Parts: sequence; structure tokens; C-alpha cells
Amino acid sequence: RRNYHQGLLGSELSFDEKVKAYKINNIFKGDVWVNPQSPLLRPGLNINIGDYIKKINGNTLTKKYTPGHFLVNQSNDEVGLQVIKKNSKNRRTVTVKTIKDQKSLQYRDWVEYNKSYTHKHSKNKIGYIHIPDMGVHGFAEFHRHFLSEISYDGLIVDVRFNGGGHVSQLLLSKLARKRLGFDLTRWMGVEPYPVESPAGPMIAITNEFAGSDGDIFSHSWK
Repeated sequence: RRNYHQGLLGSELSFDEKVKAYKINNIFKGDVWVNPQSPLLRPGLNINIGDYIKKINGNTLTKKYTPGHFLVNQSNDEVGLQVIKKNSKNRRTVTVKTIKDQKSLQYRDWVEYNKSYTHKHSKNKIGYIHIPDMGVHGFAEFHRHFLSEISYDGLIVDVRFNGGGHVSQLLLSKLARKRLGFDLTRWMGVEPYPVESPAGPMIAITNEFAGSDGDIFSHSWK
């Protein structure tokens, strides 16, 4: 049996009855410096949210024949898109490279949204960290945000959907560091002691999809 990998555009689309094309409702940004990169954000394309996709590889899209129909077995391939700019009738054809998997793009956007939401609604008093698993990825994600987020007055540690692993003890030992005071240095200003210690109270949130080492993390937290 052959596997036909679906080509993906890293976006959310919906059919517009008036324009008879697929409107771009959202473009997943992800990390622009790593692969896979978001196809519609390729340099020089000038594609934005609100634009429309009318054709793929010369095939006209309809409500019945969606982008998914014409992107079967087109993963990691160069495809031609006919794009209509928002509030314009001008059509142009651009070339994009599809991706096979867009979960990493969606994950990054989800984390950044959660972090921004937390900062905004706490008036910049609470930090946010999500730990996706207790392996290499989760260890890297934790340290990607740790030093900036512990500077807030409080901290939310999110282990929902944690896939488990083996580094929970290492992360808990860092989060358990009690801030004893501050050093007033001659050249470096004020810094906490210990340096890598949370500034204030913390809470952890989890759900039924956190398992294994992600589950013992929550138990140990309590």
C-alpha cells in the first residue's frame, strides 16, 4: 500500500462564497529560523491574512474541491498558487514549498499566544512556561523561557499534554530554588540570589493528557 503524504500550507482557510476562493484566516508563524518554515511566509511572497487562494497548480478551487484535494502527495514540493490580494481583484501566481507536518508551527504559535495572554491580563506580573514533554524537546523549551519568565512576580508552569520522559527531577530542582535575597553588585546592578530562582509564587496547571514523567511532575508539585 502506498502512502500519499498531504502537502500543507501552514494556514487556516475557509471558502468564501462571494469571491469563490479560499480566504486565508490565519498563517502559522512558528520559528522563522528553523525548518519546517511556514510556506506562506516565504520571503518575497507578500501573502497576508485576508488574501485569497483561487488556484493550486492551475486547478480552480471550489467548495467541493478544496486545497486538500490538489495537495495530495504534494508534501515538501513546490506548488503554484494563484493569489488574490485582500480588497483587490488583481491575481498573481506565486510558488510556495509545502510542508509535511505543521504541528511545530502551531505549537509555537500556541505557546506564544498563552504567554502574551498571561502577560497582558496580569498586567505584566505573571510569567508563563509550557513544558511539552520531559525529554530533549521539553528540556529545551523549559530553558528557552525560564530566565525571562522567572523575573515576573509570579509564574504559571503549564504541563498540559506533557508527553513524559525523564527530566522532571531536573526541572523541579530548578523551580524549587528559594530566592533568599539580592546582591547589589558594583558593575552588574541588582541580581537575585540564587540567580536562577523564581521571583514569587508559582502554580502548575495540568490535564488528563499529561502522562508518565509529566504525571509525576504534577504529583511532586503538590
